[in-house]
Amino acid sequence: MSNFGVRVVQLFPLFTGLTLCYLTLQLFFLYQLNPVFIPVAGTVAFINILGNIGIAWLVTSLIVTVSPESWQVLIRVVFIALYVGLIGTLICDQYVLITHERLDEAIFLFNWKEVWMIADPAHRINWGSATGIIVLLGLPFLLVNWLKRYTPPYAWLVGTIVLCNLIRFIPIRSDIDRLSDNRFEYFIKRSVIALTNSNEQENANPRDFRELDPAFYGSHKGIHPGYPLAHRFEEPSMLAEQLRRTSHQNPPHIKIIIVESMSSDLFGERGRNTGNLMPFMDSLSKQSIYFPNGFSTYQRTHNVLPAVLASVPNTIDGNVFQQLPFPRHYSLFNLLSKDYHTQFYCGVPLSYLNMVGLMSHYKTDYQVNRWHTKCLAHKERVGSSWGYPDEDLFWQAHYDDSAKFNRSKNPVLKVFLTISSHDPFLYPNKDKWQRNVLEKSQKITDIKLRNMVRRQSASFGSFCYVDSVLQDFFSKEVRNPQFNNTIYIITGDHGTELYRRNALSKYNVPILIYSPLLKKPSTSRAVVSHNDIAPTLINYLKSIYQLKLPDTVAFVGRELNLSSSFKADRKLVFTTNKLRTTDLISDQYAWIGGKPYKIDYQLNLTPMRASKREKWAKKQLQYYQAFTRYTLLQDKLLDSVSYSQWVGKPLVFKIKKKQSIKELNLAPGMTYLESHSLKTKYSTIRVEVDCKMYLNKLSDINNAPNLVLQSRKTYYLSKKWTIFRLVKPRIQGKFKPKERNQVIYSLEFNPKDLAVWKKGGSLHLYMQHSLAFPIRLKEVGIQIYEQEE
Repeated sequence: MSNFGVRVVQLFPLFTGLTLCYLTLQLFFLYQLNPVFIPVAGTVAFINILGNIGIAWLVTSLIVTVSPESWQVLIRVVFIALYVGLIGTLICDQYVLITHERLDEAIFLFNWKEVWMIADPAHRINWGSATGIIVLLGLPFLLVNWLKRYTPPYAWLVGTIVLCNLIRFIPIRSDIDRLSDNRFEYFIKRSVIALTNSNEQENANPRDFRELDPAFYGSHKGIHPGYPLAHRFEEPSMLAEQLRRTSHQNPPHIKIIIVESMSSDLFGERGRNTGNLMPFMDSLSKQSIYFPNGFSTYQRTHNVLPAVLASVPNTIDGNVFQQLPFPRHYSLFNLLSKDYHTQFYCGVPLSYLNMVGLMSHYKTDYQVNRWHTKCLAHKERVGSSWGYPDEDLFWQAHYDDSAKFNRSKNPVLKVFLTISSHDPFLYPNKDKWQRNVLEKSQKITDIKLRNMVRRQSASFGSFCYVDSVLQDFFSKEVRNPQFNNTIYIITGDHGTELYRRNALSKYNVPILIYSPLLKKPSTSRAVVSHNDIAPTLINYLKSIYQLKLPDTVAFVGRELNLSSSFKADRKLVFTTNKLRTTDLISDQYAWIGGKPYKIDYQLNLTPMRASKREKWAKKQLQYYQAFTRYTLLQDKLLDSVSYSQWVGKPLVFKIKKKQSIKELNLAPGMTYLESHSLKTKYSTIRVEVDCKMYLNKLSDINNAPNLVLQSRKTYYLSKKWTIFRLVKPRIQGKFKPKERNQVIYSLEFNPKDLAVWKKGGSLHLYMQHSLAFPIRLKEVGIQIYEQEE
């Protein structure tokens, strides 16, 4: 025992120094999050840290006592492990501060390039943070050497460690436990669970979701057992009673503005929660049909275009709709293509998430891909890593209207997707708008919310900037001869990551319908969704302007509800920012983050005790995943006859190039596959790469190589030449653990919609991965198709 005590004391500098480092990092995290949490959460964190490190301390002492020859090696291993854990904790803490979510195994859905893009260290790391990181990296060495001067009593050390571990058995509030828990330890636990899970994926059939509550897909009265979403319009048009007919009796112009991260708490009824940062939108909400209780079914931008334009179910298993083989489905663009001139404006490159492919599939008349030199110059001055500031987005649209589209006889259907209020929040006149936030935040009565806004004033300033841009946009629109016959729909793509009033606010977005044709403004407090926009517009145009549109549709949404009183008779499924379909609301009940809540008229959440509803919610999510797998991945939204009648025959492709490779060894980096010459007269292209890939577990697909498409033959990713870098594979058929599975990569797009191809050129295909070891693919098939003319 005396030898054991000697070893405990000898290890005092190492373990105490690292304990102090972890505690310092924890207190710094709590200070950044909210200083109010420091006294209680900091104390609990200290007990947890000393308890965990203390156990490692005693175990190490025991091993060295039994096996003295392991002393030097063991000390180095323990120090390296704790040091790596310290760096991991720093990374995970910053992730929480940025996203308000703990990092977990969902990170494996992205490759290192995507992670680097999300992290964006070029704009997150300044001199202050860089200095802090350097200090933290050197602090363990300084503390360990400094503490070598002290020799504390053995009994005192062991007693403190034992006491801390006993105290940890005392139950504490879940929110304090969450704050005091080590975020890196949480990440490791979740990752181990995910990597050892081997759930099987296989094709679904209607029996697999027969117990799914139909309200989760609109409570529609189905008309075909094989196509569960197919239904007829049975509700009267809500807009028919709210809007006057246009002065020329022709269909109105429609302009849809999707604002990045615009939460309902930024203006209108709940704008006081953030200091009413968007005064123009405040005023516009009073002149519109205003829905403060709108919801995005995604916490990321991935699904906003399919949801708003096409009202399709959420994708699952980390898939993105734009990178799936497009199922037969209606959208505002393809249904209205004969009557409207369709345009899409987005500040980020259209190749991102294959928006260009989606819009090409919808036969969009125009996508912005060649920017005016004024916009190019301004983007460089602002230094935005994502794309063009919002003022340039709208300026380009007004310029195009005057220069390109002023002769169009058809009404316009125009969609805008803004980016300036996206992290890392780079926008013009940042200092001015930051001061504006600090001034307005004084009006926030809730101290917690006020401090949250003030701490992130530079980021919240982006919404003040966007508000001014929207005001300028509408001041120009008023002078447009089309203004009096235009319907404007404004919404957010999802809630802002900066603000979390509660676990539901990340999905809560406003929806506004503003128009000079509006008979009178009104506020609807019903729960509505992005998925309700397309069916509402189609039903209106069909019933009032007698446009030739189908009676049978496959929209997951329904007519927007105009109830002036709070009406929570809605069931919605949500997909988190980690691309998991794990949250839902069911009337006045919510299941968010694995916890049950009660919802009130202000969308406040009251925790509930777990009950039978917990089991019901988990089952419904399981059924919904089978439902969306069946409808989207197995192409069961619309039958081919109906689709061909209203949209035209699905694109027919003829194979232009085909290659088979018996075996392909992919070294880390990029491996060349094939090239294809593009004609000057472009047509839609489909690229497919299929192969057999060894997968130990289902989650291994997340680390599979990416398919990369470039416009030049280079063996590195390039901002200039790399067009698609994030094309991920999906498993074909039933997953087989510890075997080679058939996987497929697919992408569909039209090169004319990308500015990089101006006068022909070539398309170059690569496989790319960043793992430290080679990956072997078997029976690789490469097919490049072109649309038949």
